[in-house]
Amino acid sequence: MIAYASRTGNVRDIVGRLDKSIPIREITASTIVQDPYYLLTYTDKLGEAPEVVRQFLSSHEENRENLRGVIASGNTNFGKRNFCGSAIEISQWLRVPIIRMIDLRGNQDDIATISSSYRKMIAGEQV
Repeated sequence: MIAYASRTGNVRDIVGRLDKSIPIREITASTIVQDPYYLLTYTDKLGEAPEVVRQFLSSHEENRENLRGVIASGNTNFGKRNFCGSAIEISQWLRVPIIRMIDLRGNQDDIATISSSYRKMIAGEQV
């Protein structure tokens, strides 16, 4: 599954372009994910994970234990240091790989990379 948080619609657009065989689920602070998953999130403020994502990860141990990788959308106009800072923050906090850092709504290469990596994760391969 790919669990996601979207505020402006960029992340929602990305998940809408993923292979339809990939299950997706929009998260809230109270969502619990009981299977291995990737987290796709936007970047808030100046390079931070959104509060809803922090609450989602902090509130339920399953959400931390089942996370296999993080994908973030950001805006390169905010500079390299802040670009997709949410992915960096979550990766360092929970020691999971960054699967992709995407500018705004991304492109077809971003979608292909996410889909390929997801299939590898589900198959138990190293990502």
